[in-house]
Amino acid sequence: MRDYWMNDELWRYFELDDERFVRRQVELEGPDREANTACSMDEWEDALRDNIGDQYYETYGMVDEWSFTHGDHEDPQPSDKAEFESVWAQARRACEAGSRSRPDPAL
Repeated sequence: MRDYWMNDELWRYFELDDERFVRRQVELEGPDREANTACSMDEWEDALRDNIGDQYYETYGMVDEWSFTHGDHEDPQPSDKAEFESVWAQARRACEAGSRSRPDPAL
């Protein structure tokens, strides 16, 4: 799935499990679609277990832990696997290179 938040100029892409919970998430913001999130629920859970959640968040952001059916989504659209994988790979490279844009924590 994917959705676009016009007011925030934010594209969000989601890989969902069978119960429609988010497993992987990508967020691209602004007119240049800069990556600010490229995270995996499995990796996030591992990072928390290994007590490195802060480092994981600093690199990849945080996954929306809510079910897609209960989250705050504006007009979700279907996205195929190939599109998601392409967006995922680009966003991961940006995050790992340290070029992840970070939302203003005051907002």
